[in-house]
Amino acid sequence: MTDAGSDVDDTSPHPTSNGVAAPPTTEIDAAGLRLLAMAEHFRTAPQPKYKLAIKCAMAALKTNLSRHLTAHCHYELGKLLKFYTKSHISAKYHLEQAYNCIKDLGTPFEESRIKVICLIAEIYIDMELYDSIKAFLRMELEASKKYPFLYAKILFLFAEVYSRTGEYDPSRQILEEGIRTFSQSGNCIMECYFRLSRAMLLSVETNQMEELADCVKKLAELIPKIPPQEQLAIVNIKSFCYSIQLCYFLASGMVKNSKKCLRQLQVTVQETSAAPVTAQQPHFHWMGSEALTALTYIITVLSSMQLATFDRALKYSKIATKHIDDMRKMIRQSSSLAGRRCEETLTNFEMILCESMAQTTMVVGKPTESLVYLAKMVEKIRGSRSVALAFGSQFHTLLGLYASFMRSPNHAIMQYEAALKLTNDQEMYTFNNLSLALAHLLDGREDDFNGLFDRINPSKLSSPATTLRAAAHFIHALYGYLHSRQQDCKASLTDCMTIARDEDLPRVQALAMLLSSQLFECRDKDYVRNAHEWTEKSSDHSLMIWINTQIKSMYLHYGATADAEETNRNMEAMSAEIAEQRRSAAAQANHAMINWKLENTQELMNPCENSNLHL
Repeated sequence: MTDAGSDVDDTSPHPTSNGVAAPPTTEIDAAGLRLLAMAEHFRTAPQPKYKLAIKCAMAALKTNLSRHLTAHCHYELGKLLKFYTKSHISAKYHLEQAYNCIKDLGTPFEESRIKVICLIAEIYIDMELYDSIKAFLRMELEASKKYPFLYAKILFLFAEVYSRTGEYDPSRQILEEGIRTFSQSGNCIMECYFRLSRAMLLSVETNQMEELADCVKKLAELIPKIPPQEQLAIVNIKSFCYSIQLCYFLASGMVKNSKKCLRQLQVTVQETSAAPVTAQQPHFHWMGSEALTALTYIITVLSSMQLATFDRALKYSKIATKHIDDMRKMIRQSSSLAGRRCEETLTNFEMILCESMAQTTMVVGKPTESLVYLAKMVEKIRGSRSVALAFGSQFHTLLGLYASFMRSPNHAIMQYEAALKLTNDQEMYTFNNLSLALAHLLDGREDDFNGLFDRINPSKLSSPATTLRAAAHFIHALYGYLHSRQQDCKASLTDCMTIARDEDLPRVQALAMLLSSQLFECRDKDYVRNAHEWTEKSSDHSLMIWINTQIKSMYLHYGATADAEETNRNMEAMSAEIAEQRRSAAAQANHAMINWKLENTQELMNPCENSNLHL
């Protein structure tokens, strides 16, 4: 879960602004504070010197400071390490030491203690030490109620921990507590963020459309109540809302609904770029303007793929990739805080882009380019446990699609089965079952196909996504056609085309029209013409070969030999081009990924927990 409190101005690393320091009681304490002041000077210099800042903070700790200044030094050093290095273990250690010291200092330092536990929680979440942090957040929850801003942050962190472990019910309950608290206090901004975070959880479950719609309706009532001077919050909340709706629509196959929403997001992102970048008070915000721009490009890519406008998808993927690269450069060069888990967010963006482009390049008949994107994905999966867990199933699915394109059914089946073992997602589970069933059907594995029959029954699918239901109807129609069950085939095709027409799904519509034309032995000119029109809209090179085969058969049936010969030449040229693409891909070293499997999955699921905090 990406919670609304992922970037919070109050926890930005200003070593002398919000720590636990008290006035110096000794000359040694005064020297320690001077070292911390030097650390702050190096951190905020026009050309920041973070290593020197860290050395100054470390030097302060080597002096014989009083207890409260020792806590303060650990706190500041922990923040420097957390925000400006990759030494998360060292940052964790120093923040834990700060927490333990502050705890001993008692109630006067309660607010500082809660600030420290929030930073520790972020590190623990990044390191996936979920069980450890639950206990400490629970312990500090009651005390944090005195400080509304920190109470909100602890609730967001607590909800995030539960959602990341798949415990959505307790996560929702925590967010509902936040909604009640800030609704009663009249804080519309915080109430919106809690409602949006709850909506995000609802959007994960595609059978929660009605409840999600109610949540969005309530947000529409709340946003006008936010003071006009809070323009940054208003556009950020709107962007958050549109993004949740869009992702839900696209995952559910509600493509028509997504068009207007995408335009609203694009307009709001432009407003975000023009909005003030600072707020007078410490402020939550969901996503910075640069990251939000990248997300909008990515959602545009995903929307374009569903609409089969693959040229547009390729165009925006290049724009998104350049934008993400620019963000990385900006983060390296900037002395300001980039945002919590910014690197993780950018990596996830890159993985989604690679996933999308691997599919797109396969559809347009360029498997060698697909391999380039697949190679980038496997490199990131091998280098990060969290990436492997988040994208392992999708990667196996892509390898299955690649193997299917390369006409290697055994490898395709192996990859789809591997994907099924790794996924807990309803849509991924259904998609891989449909892909596996199609692979069995086309390879003549009747018994294996029958074993999956209940899983791909359109009325029994585990996912309510309309695109997947349409695909299930098509596979049943194909099964009926191959077994000469014309009535079953027609009925399934009718259902498939109804969904495709209602949701504006060109590729699904093309597939259904092609099979309908095939059912009439390519003799019905209207069917063939309609199939040709939809196939051109689909931009799918493999489908273009299929429709040309049908056009050739139709010409031969009506005695138009010259037209049939010309169509045959076009078809052979397209077939030769794709065959050459397959040969070229098979000759690539990365083609060996077709045999790849994500190993040690049990080890990936069970990280070792280690905490130095004292209950």
